[in-house]
Amino acid sequence: MCFTKGCESYRKSIRRDQLEGEFDDVLRALQPGNDFIAIATIMFKHAWKQQSDQLAAVMLDFKSQIKEIDKKIDALVERLVDASSDRVVSACAKKLDELEREKLILAEKMEEKPSKTGSFDELFELATMFLANPCNIYIFGDLMYRKMVLRMVFSERPTYCRKKTSNPKNYLAVQGIRGN
Repeated sequence: MCFTKGCESYRKSIRRDQLEGEFDDVLRALQPGNDFIAIATIMFKHAWKQQSDQLAAVMLDFKSQIKEIDKKIDALVERLVDASSDRVVSACAKKLDELEREKLILAEKMEEKPSKTGSFDELFELATMFLANPCNIYIFGDLMYRKMVLRMVFSERPTYCRKKTSNPKNYLAVQGIRGN
C-alpha cells in the first residue's frame, strides 16, 4: 500500500508478485563490471596479506616476550643460588613461578594461532560470488542474505512508483543504489 498522503495511489494496494517481480528486474540489472570484481579481489587479497603480516608480527612479539621472560628467569635463578635468607628464597621462588606461568600462557597463545583452512580463492569465493551476482544471492538465499544484499546494494530504503514509464528502472526509485 502507498502511505504517502496526497498521492493519487494513497491507501491503494499493490500486487505483491508485481512489486517483487519489478524489484527482481532492478536487482538483475545491477551486475557489476569485471573491473569492479577485479578491484574487489585485489582489495580482498590486500586484506588477506595484511592479516597474515599482522599474525606474523604478533608471533614475533610473543617470541620476544618469551625471550625476555627467560632472561628474567635466569637472573632470578642466579639470585636464588646466591641467596642465603629464607625470605629471599621464597620471594624469588614465588616470582619464578609467576614468570613460568606467563611463559606457559604465551606459549599456549603461540600454539593457538589461527591456521588458514584453505587458500585465498576458496575462502573468498562466496564474497566474489556475491559481488558478481547479488540477484542470485537475494533470490536463493535465506532472510539473512536478503537483508545483507539490501544493505549492500541500496544506501536507503527503495521506494516504489506505480506510474509506468518507458524506463523499467523507474518503477522502483533507484536513486538510493550505492555507487550512483
